[in-house]
Amino acid sequence: MNMRRKTVIHNMFVPIGVEPIYFPYEVISKAIADTKLRNLKPLMHRQMLLVVGKLDSLKKLFDVIGKIPDIVLLGGVFGDHIFTKQGLIDCAALPDVDGIRGQFVGILGCSLQQTRSYLDFQQQNLSRLLDQYVIQLNDHIYKNDGIGC
Repeated sequence: MNMRRKTVIHNMFVPIGVEPIYFPYEVISKAIADTKLRNLKPLMHRQMLLVVGKLDSLKKLFDVIGKIPDIVLLGGVFGDHIFTKQGLIDCAALPDVDGIRGQFVGILGCSLQQTRSYLDFQQQNLSRLLDQYVIQLNDHIYKNDGIGC
């Protein structure tokens, strides 16, 4: 890959907050030889492009990679986890954190509303039963007063 092409690829990745870094196979194989990433060695050939950075959304990364036919996605590493290409695609399909927070708040709000309605129902039911009891008690008192006269 020539320098001009590398510059074009670099300029495509920078706006999404990642830095593409090229390494020859020999450097990568020596660097991962005694690490937990040594299982990735069979996937590496010739020159490797590592994309490093904090990424808000994998969807943005897939959009950029889809525009570059020279890049073949093999997998990725996030924290302590190694993902295959399919694993990355599955992660990209997940909703973003703000969407999950919104769903969680909605669920909590619904649960609170249901709890409140159950508590209100019990209070209303108790109030209705007490009103009914007072009416029955008054009817009983008036009947007894009328009979005694």
